[in-house]
Amino acid sequence: MKFENFSQFGEKVAVYTEKSEAKTYLDLMRDIESLTTRLGAGRKLVFLHAARNYSTIVCYLTCLNAGHPVLMLDGPVGAHAALHERFRPNITLDCTSGEIIAAINNVHHIRLHPDLSLLLTTSGSAGLPKLVKLTLPNLAANATSIIKYLGLTETDTGITSLNLSYSYGLSLLNTHLTVGAAIVLTDASVSDSMFWHLVDRHKVTNCAGVPHQFEVLKQIGHRFGEFPSIKLITSAGGKLEPDTARHFISQAQENGARFFIMYGQTEASPRISYLPPELAMENADCIGVPIPGGHIALVDENDIEITDANTIGELAYVGPNVMMGYAVDKSDLALPRSTHTLKTGDLAICQTNGVYKITGRKERFIKLFGIRFGLDDVASHYTKDIAPCAVVGDDTRLIVIFEAIENNRCTQIREQIAMDLKISRSVVGVETVSRLPRLANGKINHASLKQKYLVVDKTNGFWLRFAQNFVLEWKALFGRSGPRPTAVKRIFELNLDTEITNDHQSFADLSGNSLNYVAVAIDLETYLGELPDDWHILSIHQLEALALPKHTSQI
Repeated sequence: MKFENFSQFGEKVAVYTEKSEAKTYLDLMRDIESLTTRLGAGRKLVFLHAARNYSTIVCYLTCLNAGHPVLMLDGPVGAHAALHERFRPNITLDCTSGEIIAAINNVHHIRLHPDLSLLLTTSGSAGLPKLVKLTLPNLAANATSIIKYLGLTETDTGITSLNLSYSYGLSLLNTHLTVGAAIVLTDASVSDSMFWHLVDRHKVTNCAGVPHQFEVLKQIGHRFGEFPSIKLITSAGGKLEPDTARHFISQAQENGARFFIMYGQTEASPRISYLPPELAMENADCIGVPIPGGHIALVDENDIEITDANTIGELAYVGPNVMMGYAVDKSDLALPRSTHTLKTGDLAICQTNGVYKITGRKERFIKLFGIRFGLDDVASHYTKDIAPCAVVGDDTRLIVIFEAIENNRCTQIREQIAMDLKISRSVVGVETVSRLPRLANGKINHASLKQKYLVVDKTNGFWLRFAQNFVLEWKALFGRSGPRPTAVKRIFELNLDTEITNDHQSFADLSGNSLNYVAVAIDLETYLGELPDDWHILSIHQLEALALPKHTSQI
């Protein structure tokens, strides 16, 4: 995907800059040639600190054209000190100010594989970034495929609604410049009137967004019909809630536009599948079909391909846009391709109509009391039922973090979740934050939430939280007017989801089962201490008597 063929587009506008200048393809070629000379001969490792501006585009294309492997980074140099220290690039290009500030960091030769062209960051273990290694053929195959199914031509005009250091945002640039289309540069948010002023001014035809951006547009009542030039709307970068998807699919259909739901990963340069607009309304919760030239397979835990419809397996992708591999340190930059198949870590099914649907992630599952929970499924349900939320957890607890709910609702919601999921409230936590933390691509930052709610208080903090919740619940319980139920009775009522009128009934009498046996036992042990082996056949009255020597005062 070298850009020496820009001359065929001549005086056609390639970029409307952040300063409202119109740069033609010939202008772009001249600026690329000038920077190529400045960088000198010999392949170099380049770190490019990018922004949504013309300087970034010139630097990016220069590196690709001259054969310098380039890492795209968002934000200033200081924000990525650890990566600089780990890889020690030859040259740093800082475009965050709008100007190209070039610095030589390392004069020593760095061994670079001849196919290596582009580096993009992705999360590694413990949230530490690792680099995805991509080649020019990767980028070209991805761009060609997207151009084909979207039907892009040189009459199109896109706009930078996403950062250029992000694989989705970069693919928009690659596809548009490959066909001779134009790009409007802005760092304005999609909720900013300036963004839509530029859409109207330059007659933008294509708008792209991540799910969070579409949620924002829905909340502010945005209507694409007010901008008749828009003919193509795309969503990728995470799951778009089906109700929001249908909301904008309907808008697109009303205005003669096409709405594409897409799926991919940075490791696939980044596109893997797309949902054809004619299938979108009925399959709004799906990721669609493989992109042209690519193949999707679902595999089981033994890597055996699953051929039955509606059977869950890990989504694996094969195509010419699959990365060379990862780099975690400088020595990895010289290594050859290490993979041809991308195992995404996403779990999916293939419906009978051939359309794929993501059901969760392998690492986004936990087991509580032997029951398997998909954290994404839980989050989706309570986002729809209560408020936007994120869910984190491990095999000891599940924590739901809601956005902007009242603190006094947390206890009630916690009880509801425990009852819905049929697990003990002792392993459910409910938190509220003013705004859920998000990554640059708009996805919820689960790593930071896990760090805050699962890692920091992994030991003593967990039991402190447990005790605090327990005390609050008993205070609420004993503060009620009227006859006071026994604590054991309340434990049985909450976990068995029933009203109990006879204190001489036992767990067995109340038809307790193997599922709620564990939940009741945990709550009783917390209240009573060590339980007798036959606790399940002792009456509520008998169990409460076990607590009398230990609990002589009210909480």
